[in-house]
Amino acid sequence: MTCSGCGGSKYPKVNVTAAIADHLQTQPDQPFDLGTLGSDEWQKICVLDPYTANTEGAKILGFNWDFESQSSIKENDGINLLVFVKDQSVVAFAEHLRHKGDFTSLEPSCLDREDAVVKPRKGTKDWISFVKDE
Repeated sequence: MTCSGCGGSKYPKVNVTAAIADHLQTQPDQPFDLGTLGSDEWQKICVLDPYTANTEGAKILGFNWDFESQSSIKENDGINLLVFVKDQSVVAFAEHLRHKGDFTSLEPSCLDREDAVVKPRKGTKDWISFVKDE
């Protein structure tokens, strides 16, 4: 279950949670290429942590976008917001359920598509976090 592309017809739905959960189920110790998600249109992916407001989001993205009205990221601690970017605009986004793979430990917050491989890391209580694959 994901709330994907909640911004209406301008932003296409991207079901990232199903793909990430499937990867963790079938290849739990293997790196995951975020570049395989969504359409071919995006150039970088940015991850916003729970409670991110528009001002913080603009610093991460490098441009303004109204996260607060397009998603529930500002008040929902159960999701990461994955934002697909081309040039200086959002082309798609998805609210990803953190219990299906958490991105709050990911550094940097934005990754170029060609370098968007992350690896799962087990935490407490079998919580899986994704970190940058070195």
